[in-house]
Amino acid sequence: MNSDTAEGSLRDIGGKVKEAVGDIAGDSKTTLEGKADQAIGAGQKAYGTAREAVSEGAEQARGLAQDIAGAAGRTASWVSSEAAELSDMALAQAGQARKYATSQVQEKPVTMLLLAGLVGGIIGHVLSSASRR
Repeated sequence: MNSDTAEGSLRDIGGKVKEAVGDIAGDSKTTLEGKADQAIGAGQKAYGTAREAVSEGAEQARGLAQDIAGAAGRTASWVSSEAAELSDMALAQAGQARKYATSQVQEKPVTMLLLAGLVGGIIGHVLSSASRR
């Protein structure tokens, strides 16, 4: 409860007392002042309640933003870890491919030379066809 809620409640109660005193005394001015105090007190209390609700909403939003930031950080960490693992796997595969290619060149040098020439010829043909367009 904030000061506006408390003051509004007190003013509302005071207005009810003032209205009752005015009714008992037959003083319409005091009765009307009591009703006015009640209305003002109710408005002030409503303002205080709304202020509390906004404050609570802001606190909840702040907490939610912190939760989202934490989740984003955990996700980024996971993605980084997965990327590092995939990079290590790719390097291992590249190493195996290099070993295989090296062994094939050593075991079948003529075949590999012809294969390299064929691949080079195909690449040259593709590039020259693309440049004529």
